[in-house]
Amino acid sequence: MSKRISEMTPRQVEAKRAHHRKYVARKREEDTEGHAAQMRAAKKRYVDRLRAEDPQKLIEMNRRYQRDSQQKRLAANPEYHRTVLRRAYRRNSGISPANLRKIEKAIKCALPPALPRQVREEVKAEIYLTFMEGRIRIDDVGKSVKAHLTAHYRQYDQHKVLSLDALRPGTETAWIDSLDSEAEHF
Repeated sequence: MSKRISEMTPRQVEAKRAHHRKYVARKREEDTEGHAAQMRAAKKRYVDRLRAEDPQKLIEMNRRYQRDSQQKRLAANPEYHRTVLRRAYRRNSGISPANLRKIEKAIKCALPPALPRQVREEVKAEIYLTFMEGRIRIDDVGKSVKAHLTAHYRQYDQHKVLSLDALRPGTETAWIDSLDSEAEHF
């Protein structure tokens, strides 16, 4: 019969605790391996039963799992999102990566380098989309740049040129009448 800790010497207590720590660590490893094997076996039984009873439900579960895991990756990494979109375009369009590089190079060469970056990226995306839809060919990219730039500025231009002789909105006066003639000019 074992002694109580209160009846043991400090050396015996320390030896008993060390033995207990080793025992717990060994059991934890055994339990973890055994538990993982049990979980794998249970999952396999569940999938086999589901495959036999309702294969459509199994297909839906797999699709949901793939969609959810992809959404988590997309939320965590925006660069992955761009990669997924590129792969989807390639897969759906039947365009080889070499042709994609050609179209990207053609668009880059056709756009004026003096454009602001955000305008250049927006127009580049529009031209790329037009190409993917099949409305233009690689040879026609240079010709379509002007039309795409015009459409972009028509839609997004915030700094429109106004005539000083034009009437101000909501008034009967021209813009030139609102200028102060006493103001200093440079």
